[in-house]
Amino acid sequence: MEIVIEIAIILLFLLCLYNAKKSSKELWLIFLGLIYAIIFENLNVILSAGKTGGYVYSSNFNIFIWNVPLFVSLAWAILIYVSYKLVNISNIKESRRPFADAVFITLIDIALDPFATRLGLWDWNGYGLTDGFFGVAGNNFLGWLLVSFVFMFLFRKFIDLKKKY
Repeated sequence: MEIVIEIAIILLFLLCLYNAKKSSKELWLIFLGLIYAIIFENLNVILSAGKTGGYVYSSNFNIFIWNVPLFVSLAWAILIYVSYKLVNISNIKESRRPFADAVFITLIDIALDPFATRLGLWDWNGYGLTDGFFGVAGNNFLGWLLVSFVFMFLFRKFIDLKKKY
């Protein structure tokens, strides 16, 4: 099953790159999102090792970047890119878009993490399937909200220069 997930995420990532190919800004968003995810996920796995609320990924994945399966970092970049595109076509005021990005990304994570946990893609330290939010530590969702907000705020402020915040 892991190989199917990895291939599907790689294909989705390539589709995002194809979609963004005409916009250097969007390509930068995807690239920076990927780098941010690789660094953040690895630091989080290392710093939370053995602690309640920390997590570890299944060793059944085929491609890892240090402690994190490649598909996880690619999925971050996909979520960041899709959020950016959807929020940009909305009526949300520009000054509120980084927060809207973060909420959108977090809502997707809220929907996906309980399934991923039940499928054994990762395990939460100190949490059974009936603990937390369907087996997922609540601090995970707050973390997604904060980390994605910071990234999207900085990107929109410094890379998406024509917009003012």
